[in-house]
Amino acid sequence: MPATTNYKKGDQLPEYTAQLIQGQGLDAEPINLTGTTVKLHMTNRSTGAVKVNSDATIDAPATDGKVRYVWGATDLDTPGNYDVEWEITFSGDRKMTVPSKDFDMIVVREDGD
Repeated sequence: MPATTNYKKGDQLPEYTAQLIQGQGLDAEPINLTGTTVKLHMTNRSTGAVKVNSDATIDAPATDGKVRYVWGATDLDTPGNYDVEWEITFSGDRKMTVPSKDFDMIVVREDGD
């Protein structure tokens, strides 16, 4: 099920984290990220403009499928709703996108200062 995470404009914490899973229900299991690279893709839901397309960090042990993205100074500087997905690149340049159906969403709200 897609998840929604809220931030305020200009935030850089908390880091964005996820456990990448394949399958559903009792068949769900973490994706083994050993030997892979992972990127975070974040696109403005209204305009389609790409806001983030950057490398994520794979947390040890890679077999747990846990990843995190450290926000850059301008990553969350524009309020709006953003579609988010993780792109895993395996050996042989084979790719897999998580979530495979729909998108997770990040909402960036005005800071209110």
